[in-house]
Amino acid sequence: NGVGVRQEITVLALEGTLVLGEHGYITNGCRMYIKKGATIELGDALYAGEHFRICGFKNVKIGHHVRISWDVQVLDTDFHYVRTMDGVVYKRSKEIVIGNNVWLGNHTTVAKGACLGDGCILGSHSLLRNDFSDIKNGIFAGIPAKLKKQGFQRVIEQEMHIADFFEKNPSAESYQLKF
Repeated sequence: NGVGVRQEITVLALEGTLVLGEHGYITNGCRMYIKKGATIELGDALYAGEHFRICGFKNVKIGHHVRISWDVQVLDTDFHYVRTMDGVVYKRSKEIVIGNNVWLGNHTTVAKGACLGDGCILGSHSLLRNDFSDIKNGIFAGIPAKLKKQGFQRVIEQEMHIADFFEKNPSAESYQLKF
């Protein structure tokens, strides 16, 4: 009927160790590269959107109930060594740790050495390159990502009920969750 369907393969290049949690879902077009001696650990109930890329040269740990949007990349390496003009060479790889119940927005990059605490949100088109493991339930955004708000987290439960409420009440600005 004139509708094109794009089917893309997921590429796994595994020289190191991949640890998968239970009940996760990785969509089309994802690419995962793990170098020898490196480990990538993906927690339970992970969802990774289209074109998710993850490269492990050292170690990457992503917690439980993490949602990763489309076109997200997690890279624990710069791929190449760089040096200063007087010959100082820096490490090209550093561990990444992403906490539980985190949401990585579309088109985000998580760079080497970055850490994000439990319940945090990384806004669309952001670059996370610092250790924010001590901050919980924060919203981070920007290049480089900075803490914008605290005391927020992604809604995981009751999504259908909430969507139904806003559909029936289009002028409503908020909804109070009932626990």
